[in-house]
Amino acid sequence: MPIPRTKLRPPNLRQPIVPRPRLTKSFTDRRPLTIVSAPAGSGKTTLALEWLASSKTRGAWLALDNDDNDPIRFINGVIAALQVAGLKLRAPSGQRDVKNILTDIINQFDNNDAVTLVLDDYHLIFDEAIHAAMEYLLEHIPPTLHIVIVTRETPPLPLARLRARDQLREFHLDELRFTGEEARLFLNQVMGLKLSDRQLDHLAQHTQGWVAGLQMAGLSLQADASQPIPNPNERQFVTDYFLTEVFNRQPKDVQTFLLNTSVLEKFSAAQCKSVFAGNAGKILAHLEKSNLFISAVDKRHQYHPLFREFLQAKLQSAYPERVVELHRKSFHWLEQNGFAVEAIPHAFAIADDESAARLIATLAPDFLKRGELVALRRWLDRLPESTIWRFPRLCLTQIWLLLDSNLQNDAQSYFDRLGNYLEKNMRSEFLVLRALHAAMTHQPEEAMKFMRKAQRTKEAKDPFIQTYVSFGLGAAQKMALQLFQAEQSFRSSLALAEAEGNAFISLSAFANLVDVLYLQARLADAESACKEALRNYRQNIPEASDWYWTLSRIAFQKNQLKEALDCANRAIDLCIETNQAVIQARVLLQRAQIHRAMNSREKAQADLDAADTLARGLQDNNVLRSIIRQRVQFALQEGDLDSARQWLQTLKKYGEAPYPYYFSLIKGKTLLAANAIHEAHAEFAKTLKLLSGLEFTIFRIEALIWHSACLSQLNQKQRATKALNEAVKLAQAGGVVRPFVEARKQIADILPRLNQVGFIRKVEQAGGNASQAQGPGLTRREKEILQLLAIGLSNQELAERLFIAEGTLKRHVANLYQKLGVHNRAQAIQHFHQSQ
Repeated sequence: MPIPRTKLRPPNLRQPIVPRPRLTKSFTDRRPLTIVSAPAGSGKTTLALEWLASSKTRGAWLALDNDDNDPIRFINGVIAALQVAGLKLRAPSGQRDVKNILTDIINQFDNNDAVTLVLDDYHLIFDEAIHAAMEYLLEHIPPTLHIVIVTRETPPLPLARLRARDQLREFHLDELRFTGEEARLFLNQVMGLKLSDRQLDHLAQHTQGWVAGLQMAGLSLQADASQPIPNPNERQFVTDYFLTEVFNRQPKDVQTFLLNTSVLEKFSAAQCKSVFAGNAGKILAHLEKSNLFISAVDKRHQYHPLFREFLQAKLQSAYPERVVELHRKSFHWLEQNGFAVEAIPHAFAIADDESAARLIATLAPDFLKRGELVALRRWLDRLPESTIWRFPRLCLTQIWLLLDSNLQNDAQSYFDRLGNYLEKNMRSEFLVLRALHAAMTHQPEEAMKFMRKAQRTKEAKDPFIQTYVSFGLGAAQKMALQLFQAEQSFRSSLALAEAEGNAFISLSAFANLVDVLYLQARLADAESACKEALRNYRQNIPEASDWYWTLSRIAFQKNQLKEALDCANRAIDLCIETNQAVIQARVLLQRAQIHRAMNSREKAQADLDAADTLARGLQDNNVLRSIIRQRVQFALQEGDLDSARQWLQTLKKYGEAPYPYYFSLIKGKTLLAANAIHEAHAEFAKTLKLLSGLEFTIFRIEALIWHSACLSQLNQKQRATKALNEAVKLAQAGGVVRPFVEARKQIADILPRLNQVGFIRKVEQAGGNASQAQGPGLTRREKEILQLLAIGLSNQELAERLFIAEGTLKRHVANLYQKLGVHNRAQAIQHFHQSQ
């Protein structure tokens, strides 16, 4: 969605103004960041405009609003603002990683002149990913870039660190208040009043130098300068009294204009005609001349937020029957003039869900393509499900969003209710979604059936559909463990997506590609792909957790336990920040294995328990099956055969499908531990038969190792050696070591028979380094939280200090307790003091 040019033009700086050199001269001491933070009506924007007018550097302006809480829309606005300022910046195509885009922009600043970027109304930004990206930009800010943030609230940025580095300039309410002399100049010269010193003193005391308050008082006094000033002892800002006085002193037609146009966030003279029958242009000129809380940006206008709030409240109380009609007229004008995004709030305001749905349906494909899922979810959450069902495009969009959130059961309800209808109206994309859903619910045959149908449709050659078809084919092939073919499909969809600028599929294809390479035991290729993805998309986006998880699995297979733990911790941090329960459960399971390999049994058990809790809230039991299998494995490693058997029975209740080879292998290990060697041999043979023809190399290596161990106990040394040789051959190609370490006792008598001296030495060395990485491996954020816990801050105080939500803090604290192996705050604090 293009950025409206009105957001990129600073409001006009009204003349005359009160010069404030005591403030503007401090800008000459150039620092990377300036924060202008104060309540509404304090002159924040005017100060920024005054500085830009007096500065010799280029000025870029971006007026923010609630819709900018989509990271992609935000960064597109930043780029557009800098381009409008004359910077020759190249906007990366096909990206939705804000941090990566910022890196690219930063690297282009070498050949650009100095520029000041003003972000107006930053308090409207609440998306944590955007705050994280701003923190990254400030850490790597080019010397020629100066950022000015205009906001009503202190932004959640590392201000303390910037202050310590002398990289921050701040203006707050106290600095922005008019001094007595400035108030005199404003009221008696700018507003043309002739107030006495006593009146000026009373106004200064009552408004406390608040610029908007002085302006409202001045407007009221223009009609009658002799009227009494409100009680100077009232230590509050000017209230609705002044607004009412200002409003009531306007002519009737102006009052009507003000009330009717208050439903519009921004408006032009032409747009005003849709809600006002009089001469809109004449009244706009009057409002501007009267300095009546209105500002102009290009050919559009907007009211001061406080004045607009007053007008809306007045409209609702005096003429409630008029509100709906005004929104209806605004909606029709915006829609007819091509402002679909701006029209949607008016449709919601008049409860016209049908029209809102119709507009959202037209915008959805491009929003999905650019990966602007936040905005799509926000809109669809406001629509009744019954309305969504009437629009095929919205149904498909909702299914995309549900599958992206791993809500397969919820997506199934759409297929059950609207399957035939959707297939008839949106055949190609619908079939792709059916295939993806089938793949995610572990039905590879069904997934392939739907993909073959999708490939035969007329629309399959359209680049937009072809991207989704290629991705869906890869998902189906991956689930069928046709991994080499899946790799080709994901690479194809990645190329198509990048050519089409489809960031959504680009990221999804990358996440699946690295997994496919790992499953083939191509660890070097998988690691390279992960690092490429992290170079391209370095923001703390959800998909990055996939890549760090895979890097952890790779390091674990290589028996690089410290690195594996670090990557797992990074992945878990990302999962906590982005609320990804599925990946978090998988990474906790992986970290449990790492802790167990380091002989940290309590931490391993805590991770398994945490993963179990998450998994039981998912719509797919496959993660829970993996956790229970690991419980069997841990029990066997502890020599607790009874517990292993009990967990195996629990696992059996969940069924062997869709991956029977997993159950067969863990059952074989349990039988072998029970000395039921012949039964174990049968299970291992069954496992290898089930894997026959599949490209699941990473698991085949483990199956061959345990088959070899069982054959050895059956005294079939030659067959045992052959099986182990095959495992070694497959493992060496990818650098896999860990499965041999896990089974080193069971294959101890076979290893010397191999003609692999170097590999044997590697396994023996790895087996002796189980505790190579000690300590809890805390992240920077967790260390910071632990230090703050130790000084006795409450959760609320911690969250405020760290600029994060309290819910996010609680997830970090729970993760911290797991790493430390503690159960409460007191134990965590004790651990901190002992470590000092």
